[in-house]
Amino acid sequence: MRIAKAAMTATLLAIPTIIQAQNAPDQAGMWWDAGAAWGSYGCENCTDRMGGFGGGASVGGTLRPDLLLGVAGNGFIGNIDGDNEGVFALTPVVRYYPGGNRLSLLGGVGLGLQVHSRDDTDAGPGAVLGVAYDIRSAQSARLNVYCRGVAVSAGQRSDLLLVGLGLTTR
Repeated sequence: MRIAKAAMTATLLAIPTIIQAQNAPDQAGMWWDAGAAWGSYGCENCTDRMGGFGGGASVGGTLRPDLLLGVAGNGFIGNIDGDNEGVFALTPVVRYYPGGNRLSLLGGVGLGLQVHSRDDTDAGPGAVLGVAYDIRSAQSARLNVYCRGVAVSAGQRSDLLLVGLGLTTR
């Protein structure tokens, strides 16, 4: 009986903390994000799309609770007939949380890299556009499910679709 009372008391005392973490205001200052994703890669001269592991990371500062500015790297690399093939984009990004703190939109334009093999890499413009849904897991950390598209025009036009799970801290 004492164990049941203690467990019930601990649960009742923890509920306000859990609720407060769900509704806590976003912190100002620096933030970072990293995620792993399934990627679907295609290119202008490719006969088929290639699926495999991809991901990204970003870091930046909070301008307002709903507006973040930073730099992001997103990419994918795989092996086709013994040669590496992949696409990467390093871009300044803006992340905007319209009307709340769970759904975010991300976009940026910067440097794109097209990897054809170990000795053949082209550089050109690159862009990223994405959407994420945040699930607050602690007061300053959030898990997020995201979908990002990456486009690169370096040597040939290529594109990448990433669907993954990330962690953001603010």
